[in-house]
Amino acid sequence: AADIVGDDAPEVLVASATGYLYALDAAGDELWRDRLGFTVNDVVIADLDDDAGVEILAAEEDGLLRIYAGDGAIRRTIATPGAARLVCVPGAGADGPLLVATGAGEVIAY
Repeated sequence: AADIVGDDAPEVLVASATGYLYALDAAGDELWRDRLGFTVNDVVIADLDDDAGVEILAAEEDGLLRIYAGDGAIRRTIATPGAARLVCVPGAGADGPLLVATGAGEVIAY
């Protein structure tokens, strides 16, 4: 849960084994959803470009890492060599790569 739309209220992201990523407002109403196609293994919220807005990173079983804006628009898709299982981003104000752990036991830096 985090403020993903900039309204000072928390929204909730829900990842599903059926391949959907949902964004819900504080009342539980759907703001947006995306059908990724495969199980969503991890969802991380971060400010990757240091613009005071958030990006949403979704790691997928098919090896894709999708990066969304708070409104659900896809900003970038990264193909990993195996199932994307876990995403790690540097802490606030920290320099460092975006790390993705895959089902093949690799950790890849982007």
